[in-house]
Amino acid sequence: MLKAPPPASNRHHVLGLEKMGKHAFRIEEGGIWAAIHTPFRPDGALDTEGLRKNADIYTQALQLKGVFFCGLMGEYWSLTLPERKLVVETLASAAGGRLGLAPNCTHHSPTETIDLIRHAAASGCHYATLMNPAVGPRTDEALLDYFETVCSASDIEIILFNTPASGYLLNPPLLARLCEIPNVRGIKAAGDDKDRVEVRRACGAKVVVSDPMEKHWFENLTEHRQTLLFADPEPYLYQRAGHRPIAGYYAKFQSGDLEGCRAGFEQLAPLRPIYDRWIMEPMRTTGRPPNAALKVWAAQMGLAAGPTRPPVRGLTADEHNALIRDLQRAGISHPD
Repeated sequence: MLKAPPPASNRHHVLGLEKMGKHAFRIEEGGIWAAIHTPFRPDGALDTEGLRKNADIYTQALQLKGVFFCGLMGEYWSLTLPERKLVVETLASAAGGRLGLAPNCTHHSPTETIDLIRHAAASGCHYATLMNPAVGPRTDEALLDYFETVCSASDIEIILFNTPASGYLLNPPLLARLCEIPNVRGIKAAGDDKDRVEVRRACGAKVVVSDPMEKHWFENLTEHRQTLLFADPEPYLYQRAGHRPIAGYYAKFQSGDLEGCRAGFEQLAPLRPIYDRWIMEPMRTTGRPPNAALKVWAAQMGLAAGPTRPPVRGLTADEHNALIRDLQRAGISHPD
């Protein structure tokens, strides 16, 4: 069995299991979390000022419960380890306890994964998120060994991100076994509809299971009582200061007004085909990362975004203009 290396210093020790979970951002209590992008400057350098600006928008204008970052939407594959740690530290400082923080700590090296988990804990993050590893273990027993090793290296609570982007999905029986690891608290279930049903059936009584897609949330709220939306980009692509329709229909659900919830949900119908066309469909059909379109859309919402890093290409001029036209037809224009 893999053995976790000892902590690099006392700085990485976190509170014991009896202290776990004592914060205001419990995923068991529901709420809206977003998967955020990583802003870069025009020269491709990490934009820490942009991160701080965006953190203010997430907390004040959008009033999100939390953010998942350094993930697929955050171009984590293009970030160095020091940059990933700097993103964590910058957001933790900028959030100032106003925002739940759940960085992706996955790395192809288990040792580096453990270091990122411990760094997240030491920086004040509330959760560490772990994707199914893209390389290395593949059998159920090897994957169980891997997750037991990296999860046990810290007491920080863990959210599993079960994503086909790794080339496979963790099967529901294996996920049920992973949910027995003491600090595993949730699953971001990003498989297809059939997989999500099976994951919810296998794991829903053990941990919080969240279908991350906003277009499914009304059904998930009303049929599955999934009050946690964790975590895709829609909460900052569909909302801005003074206009928070997702939060609005969620509030209707919380108050017991299901018809009001349905009406608020249906008001977002014009945006969902645009999201599918520019964010989801390229991943499904061509494998093209959606980050370039995501950043153009985020900039339209007033967020710091900047370019993507090579080899992820930016949108062509025609693609850029087509996306802007789609957004304008749906009533979204740059706040200026």
